[in-house]
Amino acid sequence: MSAPSSELLPEPLRWVLLILGFFSLFLGAWGIWLYEETAHKETAHKTSSAHVEEREKPSSSSTKIKEPALDGQESSATPDSAHEQPAGCISAASRSLFVLYHTLQLLLGHGAHLAEPIPWQLHFGRIFGVCFVLAAVGYPYYQLLQRQLIQVPPRSVVICGLGDFGMKIAIAARQRGKHVVAIEKLKNEATEQALRQEIKLIEGDALHENVLRRAHLDRSESLLVSTENDATNEAIARQAGSLIVQGSRQDSPLICRVLVRDPLFWRQPDGQQKPLDWGQSATGPRPDYRVNLLDLVAMHDEAIRQALRKFPLDIKPIQVSDDTRVHLVVVGFGRMGQALALQAARIGHFANETPTRKIRITVVDANVKSVVKKFKEEVCHSKLDECCEFNEHDLHHSRPGFTAELDGLLQRSGPGEWQTIVFCLESATTANDEENCRLGLEFANLTNQERRRLLTNQTTRSGYDTLLRNSASQNSQYLHPFGMVEDLFTWDLLQNKTEDKIASAIHEDYVKHHGGDSWETLSENLKDSNRHAADHVPIKLRALGYHDAPLVPDQARIEHFSESEKLLMAKMEHERWCAERFLDGWKYGPETIRAQKISKALVSWEELPIEEQRKDFEQIEALPRILLASDLGIYR
Repeated sequence: MSAPSSELLPEPLRWVLLILGFFSLFLGAWGIWLYEETAHKETAHKTSSAHVEEREKPSSSSTKIKEPALDGQESSATPDSAHEQPAGCISAASRSLFVLYHTLQLLLGHGAHLAEPIPWQLHFGRIFGVCFVLAAVGYPYYQLLQRQLIQVPPRSVVICGLGDFGMKIAIAARQRGKHVVAIEKLKNEATEQALRQEIKLIEGDALHENVLRRAHLDRSESLLVSTENDATNEAIARQAGSLIVQGSRQDSPLICRVLVRDPLFWRQPDGQQKPLDWGQSATGPRPDYRVNLLDLVAMHDEAIRQALRKFPLDIKPIQVSDDTRVHLVVVGFGRMGQALALQAARIGHFANETPTRKIRITVVDANVKSVVKKFKEEVCHSKLDECCEFNEHDLHHSRPGFTAELDGLLQRSGPGEWQTIVFCLESATTANDEENCRLGLEFANLTNQERRRLLTNQTTRSGYDTLLRNSASQNSQYLHPFGMVEDLFTWDLLQNKTEDKIASAIHEDYVKHHGGDSWETLSENLKDSNRHAADHVPIKLRALGYHDAPLVPDQARIEHFSESEKLLMAKMEHERWCAERFLDGWKYGPETIRAQKISKALVSWEELPIEEQRKDFEQIEALPRILLASDLGIYR
């Protein structure tokens, strides 16, 4: 195991401990030197005194007799002691080695057994030197041991990869009181930030089974795989599925959400979604482990939901008697453009809708006819024209005078329209931020935007702000960005909390009257149906001059609808439901056969059986209660 990083201990505190430790050792060494110097002086003094006493003591044995010299030489009577170093006197080098040896012993918590008196410096070094040094050097190892023995609480959120989005989701989850466990193989700024946020950190590669096993996925609430590589994300999700022991999760499945960097990675050569067999069993979806497929489409659907919620297609409320028509213009028919057109066809059904006054959708792009043909057949099951008036124009955005030509096209479209023009050109698999912003600003400079709204698809908010600063346009207030990652990758949205509050309440009200599966066990297809119903609620309310908003104390709410109001909204809901079913490949039949996507309710409101009409009335009557359960009220 490599030595733990010093960054495990806050750097200023670590240096303070080290300085105090070495200062204490210095005092200890000084104390040893003082002690040795004092001991040396005392020993020398005792030795000197002993010699003096011995010389003064009369004794025949201590007197030297001068012998006659041999061969004419004098004999010396000088005592031997005159040539010796006094006992107890050692060299400075020897004393230095002595001091160094005993100082190093202090690091082991051991000191020489010395007689009193002992200098206070030595006492200080003995007590505090080893403590400070061990605290500074040993605490990172203690932290590392704590991480190796990490205790994962039940219902934790496990995040593999604390990159750009992983950290944001982790912090958002902590703010909601969730226990978060992050797996990151490299120490970096994100891991330090995670520790400051009280996020439990497992250091290692989530591709390794032993690392992923330490996260205790069998008792975790959810798993977010958000590394920077799609192949790695797929491998981690596959590994996680293999670790879920059959029968270990009795209460609910582990929901795995995989962040997609390159949508093309998740598609087969024929363009179809790559089968995620690691989230399946032989009989269908695994009951203990599910991969959230909605997160595998780069959040285009959620971006569109947010955009149409914040910037409604009916720019001003449309009443039954209004002759106004809604016109959506999509510039760029890539993934985002197709998602936008599909959602508009699903929920673009207003109070004044008639067979000849449906929402108008116009697509503008280069070589768009073949793309539209495939979209109608494969995505919309050849039923798009039954839900809206759909037109396409083959026009390249780089063509000189493009915005002026588009403006002339829309002016000829017809008076009395609410026009929403959305620039969602794409480069490879992401938004073409610069071109979308350029075209939007050029279009904003052309004409009066009173009956128009301009939207531009952007990747990041910071990037969009930079583009605006670099532009010379004075009409940027008419251009509204959407689809930015700062708005998409939030905790609530990844958990489907925001949209599902209303959608699940709509479903629960239906179950109360007609029975059925709970929201948790409901198929994704039926969940989507309830989500589309929730998306349409603001349009219904605006038709009556109402709106939904967070609860306001002491402000009167609409708690009941009149009979005429309920009838209008029930008709609007039926039109929306029929469009949703048609676009999903359903068709009319005298008897409903779900397995074959046949329904007897795919008729006009006037032809709809009474028992089917009652279902729409029940949903409308429950709207005040449904919104109230989501902390929303209906206001004029």
